[in-house]
Amino acid sequence: MPLGWSLGQELVRSGRGTLGWAGEAYATGSFAYAATTTLLINLILGTIRDITLPSAVLAGVGVVIGLLRAALWGIVLSPTTELIAHKFKVVSFLEGEGYVIAMVSAAQAFVALRVPRGTRLRSYASALLLNVKGLSIVAIVLALSAAVEAVVVLVFM
Repeated sequence: MPLGWSLGQELVRSGRGTLGWAGEAYATGSFAYAATTTLLINLILGTIRDITLPSAVLAGVGVVIGLLRAALWGIVLSPTTELIAHKFKVVSFLEGEGYVIAMVSAAQAFVALRVPRGTRLRSYASALLLNVKGLSIVAIVLALSAAVEAVVVLVFM
């Protein structure tokens, strides 16, 4: 079993931190609670905290964080013979797609500063507004991902 997979399982079982909260939600067996918890974690922490807000402060840094996360996923979720890991490929694809959309939206702030339309401040403000609007698309993709993840985890738990 890959180290990342083992570490993730231990964090879920611990009942502490974000993965502990998710583990508790899944332990209830409630699809709605598990999917909602997953959505909130992925949207608020994974997208807004780690991609959107950093890019609002320093244009483009959220894209770098997103790319680092993708590289880490590649290492942690590298090909494995674990049957359950294969069940999560669709979940990983959907969740990753949500983060890619968030990174594209976050990149708009960088583009706005490099090639402003009007003043840089006005262009940057417009890019931030577009970024916030993009979060609705990200939320839809992450909600679908959370629903699929809840089904996969609850069925194979």
